[in-house]
Amino acid sequence: MPSDKKIPDWMRLNASDPAPVWFLDIRKVKPDLTDPTEINHINRRLKEMLEKSAPNEIASPALIKTHVGEPNAWQRIIPQLAVSSIEFLRGHGVDRIVIGDSTVLYSRSRGGKENPLDDVRPYMELARAHGWSDLGAPFIVLDRPISSAPGICEFSTDSVAIPTDPPNRFKTIHVSGAASMIGTIINHVHLTGHGLTGLALAIKGIGMGLADRKGKSQMHMVFGPVFDSQACDHCGICATECPESALEYPEEEPPKLIPEKCIGCGQCLAECPSGAIEMKPRTVSNWMSGQDTMLPRLADFFVGIMSGRWDRSVHVAHLVKITVGCDCLNLDQKQMTPDIGFLVGKNPFAVDRAAELILEETDPDNPEVRKLIDQSRKGDIYSYVEKTFGIDTRPQIRPITW
Repeated sequence: MPSDKKIPDWMRLNASDPAPVWFLDIRKVKPDLTDPTEINHINRRLKEMLEKSAPNEIASPALIKTHVGEPNAWQRIIPQLAVSSIEFLRGHGVDRIVIGDSTVLYSRSRGGKENPLDDVRPYMELARAHGWSDLGAPFIVLDRPISSAPGICEFSTDSVAIPTDPPNRFKTIHVSGAASMIGTIINHVHLTGHGLTGLALAIKGIGMGLADRKGKSQMHMVFGPVFDSQACDHCGICATECPESALEYPEEEPPKLIPEKCIGCGQCLAECPSGAIEMKPRTVSNWMSGQDTMLPRLADFFVGIMSGRWDRSVHVAHLVKITVGCDCLNLDQKQMTPDIGFLVGKNPFAVDRAAELILEETDPDNPEVRKLIDQSRKGDIYSYVEKTFGIDTRPQIRPITW
């Protein structure tokens, strides 16, 4: 079976028992996530779970990878729950710690165009407003050197090209400048639905979150918008909001795509008020230009990023405030399913798979849940990873007492 030579033995298929995924179940307890006392209790349990899932190598500088959420996305990660990660790292002698995420392809406060290389005020102000600057560790924008934390995490380039090894079909991946120098990663991710992947969690959090603009385009180029002429109300919002000006807008007609400008970011889909846009694969023969689905591309990119990092990373999954759309949408979404709990584990594929199974168990008759799980499974990312890289994706779910 083909496999990346840098994948550790504990992750290899059939090499040993699956790596454990620790589960703090809050479904019966139903804690108040706005109560500081409850937050402190969850932090104590998360720190215990981190100790049980501790990376084999813990080194400075450490990154607490997060997603600050869009301005109107109430369902975003609760920043105070990252305090357990800071305490865990400091308890292991790590004194250089940063919190961060990279810019995105679409516009608004986290957009690449809104945060040029010499000015990241929109991003930093959003992070501050959402509570990520009050935890005792500086927040940085991973692909903007101007946000470097002196003496803690300093980097001089926005982008680094990393060669990969077969069987990865990307010959080179592009990551944010800070990502290439990080010693330890604690990846805080929020379970949500996602228009392109079905469900989003640890794999997407690192794959998209550590990629720079070129890397994000590598993964997204497989998709392009298709317009429903009957549903389109000719408002022009999609063309106005497109970060690459890839849409022409003839009067009284659906928008027209300029393929060579489109980067497949999906912002037109997110902005369309009438639901007239669907992101579909482009029909091309070259895999690297895009063909079947997003998930194999995301998996290849993710494995490329994680090469050499498997023993230096752990993933903290927040299965609360779960919505159909992801935190990238600037919307006040309704909660899709009751709060479930938190997962912590070293194997990111096992963490994501455990979340999917627990979500299905929690709300099996919810049509929104069923649709997202079916979409995720249609991509068959776990079979793909097992066959291509020989990685064991099975979760060994272990409960932890409330």
